[in-house]
Amino acid sequence: MGYDTENPDEVKAEYACDVGVKTSEKVDLAILIDGKVKMLVECKSAKTKLNSNHLNQLLRYYSVSDCRIGVLTNGIEYRFFTDSEKAGRMDEKPFLIVDIINDNLAILEIFSRERFRDEKISGFVDELKYRTAIREKLLSEFSYPSDEFVTLIAKGVDSGKLTKDKRRKFKRLIGKELDAILSNVVVDYREKDNPVITTPEEIEGFYIVKSILSEIIDADRVAIRDRQSYCAILLDDNQNYTICRLYFNDLDNLAVAFFDSMQKTKKRGRVEEKIAISKISEIYDYRENLLKTVEAYLKEKK
Repeated sequence: MGYDTENPDEVKAEYACDVGVKTSEKVDLAILIDGKVKMLVECKSAKTKLNSNHLNQLLRYYSVSDCRIGVLTNGIEYRFFTDSEKAGRMDEKPFLIVDIINDNLAILEIFSRERFRDEKISGFVDELKYRTAIREKLLSEFSYPSDEFVTLIAKGVDSGKLTKDKRRKFKRLIGKELDAILSNVVVDYREKDNPVITTPEEIEGFYIVKSILSEIIDADRVAIRDRQSYCAILLDDNQNYTICRLYFNDLDNLAVAFFDSMQKTKKRGRVEEKIAISKISEIYDYRENLLKTVEAYLKEKK
């Protein structure tokens, strides 16, 4: 993550916090940037199954700190908390849970020493919070359509009065159709002769590019569009503004293509420069290429 673990000005163990009548109570780790505490970390044994009972200390530490991020971990699972419900009071539910053995870790780049920005963290937390809530709501509606959802669909297909019997009928039919739609999506995906599958490596590369470009544009403007032979990363989901391409189908021969945004050919559009890389994180070495391309696109779009 880029923090110097041997520098107590960046990573301080047994960080002293004054909590009410208990003075100098210690939190396991404090992560600092330029002398300011950015994250407080409460550590448990790797054998410990994390639960809400482990939050008490972290809640107290957080309330007397100016930091926005609290982390509870057993070294394998990391739970990230903030104060989205009430300023200065840590939420009881994490906005992000990451298992470092099984999960894609690219999402953690936003917390790295180089990328950490308070305003970016706030935007990231808000988006993640709402996306999670939306996903849960959609899954709930798919499984057990609410009266409001049934009314919305019914009024869209039947102009008549929505009686109790008709509502019951629509609820049953909507449930069946939702099941059929989801089943067809899975079957269609599995039965394609040559399905386009966005791999974990491509997703990791996408998040790295997105993280780099968040320095100059809203991260939501960076889109991913997968193809058979490559995965394209676009500005505003527009193929005329291709930022780069990830050639990750062969993991032994990784490559990234960058584009000279100022140079075009009549037949092939923007000029592509394909560069071999040995590992996905090497994309960071081409930060300037990415920023230069997007800056040129932004001028062109004005």
